[in-house]
Amino acid sequence: MKGLIVRNAYFKAEQVDYQVNRLKEEFELLGVDITVIKNGYDCYIDSECNVISNLSGYDFCVYLDKDKYLGEMLEKSGLRLFNNISSIETCDDKMKTLLKLSGNSLSVPKTLSAPLCFTSGSLLSNESADEIIKILSLPLVVKKSFSSLGKGVYLVKSKNELIDLVNKNQFEPKIYQQ
Repeated sequence: MKGLIVRNAYFKAEQVDYQVNRLKEEFELLGVDITVIKNGYDCYIDSECNVISNLSGYDFCVYLDKDKYLGEMLEKSGLRLFNNISSIETCDDKMKTLLKLSGNSLSVPKTLSAPLCFTSGSLLSNESADEIIKILSLPLVVKKSFSSLGKGVYLVKSKNELIDLVNKNQFEPKIYQQ
């Protein structure tokens, strides 16, 4: 059996190196021939709109990247991904994850989704900050919706901190949590 591990080409962290190496070791103990590659230009769409993959001969792929486009091309080329792209898209977005989990009797912090901002100069108003604080109280946590490993997580202790943080990151999708 041949397996493929795809990792992000740009992300450098000891945790990722450790994860990749441990997976490779365990697969090899099971007799699985594993190839590790960095996300690159291994798939493309040709002029007839067909997905072409240079990654053939693998029985499965452990996909350790968030590049939904490459992942979907790999799936369309017939490669079985763990985790599949639908799961990655859901789990990559903190609010989408909470929406998927909602209604299943799980205990999570009270959460607000920040309205998406597409207009430069549209700043968080005092009234909106008051509404967020009224619902969640202080201190509260602001999280970028698309971040990992504790990055993009901020503890906010005052209304002014909230307004400053949100306005500095106005175009970033984010959530507010109790």
